[in-house]
Amino acid sequence: MPSTPSRSPSKAKPVANSKLVLAQANPHLKAAHQRRDSAQLSVASGMSGGGGSDARERMIAEKELERMQALLPPGKGGSGLVHTGQIADALYGKWVEGMKAKFGEKA
Repeated sequence: MPSTPSRSPSKAKPVANSKLVLAQANPHLKAAHQRRDSAQLSVASGMSGGGGSDARERMIAEKELERMQALLPPGKGGSGLVHTGQIADALYGKWVEGMKAKFGEKA
């Protein structure tokens, strides 16, 4: 007859207010710890009252956008998504042709 243990781990009393703690030395979580730490640093530095960094970043982004638009040929600076409709029509046409070839044309 197999012996059964007198105590089972499931009958242990739970610890009040227990919280899962991730070990700092766990190599599998190293990247997660680094992301968390860098996020905490960026939040802390943002709250330090640097002031004006958002305006500076916005100005740099606008200058970069103007520089990129200057590289485009004249009249080509539209929305940039006009070609997607043409691509969709071409792909749909190819798909329809493939279906006709596979199943025969049924009108």
